[in-house]
Amino acid sequence: MHSGYDYRDIECEETLNEPVGRKTVRRLDTGAVVKVEELNDVERQRPLAFEEEPKAGETAK
Repeated sequence: MHSGYDYRDIECEETLNEPVGRKTVRRLDTGAVVKVEELNDVERQRPLAFEEEPKAGETAK
């Protein structure tokens, strides 16, 4: 029996701090907002600006 719909995987992107303190998930095919939710502790942590990572085959200075 066919229900008249089917489920498909759709590519989405997450944008952090848009709006501030929240994460927005958007469909890539239509740009529609899927959900907006609070950032978790890991997402709130900003990366520190240190020296560049050594490239393959190089040693750290």
